[in-house]
Amino acid sequence: MQRRRRMCRAGGHLQLTFEDILRAYVALEQGLNFNRLRMPGNADRMSDDLIVHAIGNYTGYDINVFEFDLYEQEVEKDIGRARDLYSKVHIFERDTLYAEIVLNSHKFSDGTDLVNYCWTRFCVVKEACQVFIRHYFKDHHWDYPDTASLQQIDTLFKNLVRFKFSMEDFDNGQYPPDTKVENAAEIIAILLLYPIENMAADRKDLGAQLDRSAFSLDTNKLAEKRKVPERYVDLFLTSENFDRIHAKVIKLRES
Repeated sequence: MQRRRRMCRAGGHLQLTFEDILRAYVALEQGLNFNRLRMPGNADRMSDDLIVHAIGNYTGYDINVFEFDLYEQEVEKDIGRARDLYSKVHIFERDTLYAEIVLNSHKFSDGTDLVNYCWTRFCVVKEACQVFIRHYFKDHHWDYPDTASLQQIDTLFKNLVRFKFSMEDFDNGQYPPDTKVENAAEIIAILLLYPIENMAADRKDLGAQLDRSAFSLDTNKLAEKRKVPERYVDLFLTSENFDRIHAKVIKLRES
């Protein structure tokens, strides 16, 4: 009989590794019909709506997405928080498995969106990935971090950009557990929206001989092409660990 691995804590920190996240991603990828998640008529882009629907079917959660002006709701509490709040997810597990994803639809006085199209696509998939991670932890009998609320997980933009994580940083024993879970959702979400084979092809097209400044300029064009936030294009494509990550995903698929 194969024994299930149990996620342990050392010194109060969740021992979730980068490889654990890639393993979870591959499990989800293999549970979904990936080719059917592409945007109709545009093979360069994955459909966020289809991904969320597929994650709901895979996990057994009824996932619904709403748009609401969270700025108006939060501004009286904390103006800084109101400016930063991009999305939130409520997870319910009593009578039925149900999740509500709320996207911030606030518009500035000039009519521009607080959360642009690329970030909206990313946030809705990332929140759905929170549902998947919760499901995955339960399925593997792992402890969900006590510091993350199961009733509501808020995504603040400042938290998304504050931690420039890498494989080495992530596996550090002092990495905060709630940040690990949030980063896990980010990683899985971007791999769903921007599959690693597409990343590898784009990285090859850019050329390894480019210096970082030129590379960074071109990641902006790629982000627009793939309709994902430039932060994650830059994070993966300029990473010195990219080839290792790509090879690990391939190995996990084959195992």
